[in-house]
Amino acid sequence: MGHLDAILQADAAAMLADFGETITVIPASGEPYTIQAIVDRADTVRFSDSHTASTPRCMITVQNDPKMGIPSAGLDTGTWKVQLALRLGGAVGTYSIALPHSGLNVMASWHDLGILTLEVR
Repeated sequence: MGHLDAILQADAAAMLADFGETITVIPASGEPYTIQAIVDRADTVRFSDSHTASTPRCMITVQNDPKMGIPSAGLDTGTWKVQLALRLGGAVGTYSIALPHSGLNVMASWHDLGILTLEVR
């Protein structure tokens, strides 16, 4: 691992420690585990290439790591789930995750070696 990679991973861990909340990740295979995530509960609307709108319930930013977050390598958004409260103090529910969209194109910056951003549906 290079110096920049180590910096990205350390920055991700520090940011999530300062601003994250605990959520549960349910991978396709394996046991559920808890991680820190920044949960963006702002109402958002995304448009696909076919100009149809979709509204994620919220967005999450997690560490791009198989133990401390969700790994981008091998991530199957069709089978992985997360458990979190959609409103602060609200009931915890189980939701699917998806790759984020911005405008008409999939975001090129949805992840790096430190951070991964996903839509919660």
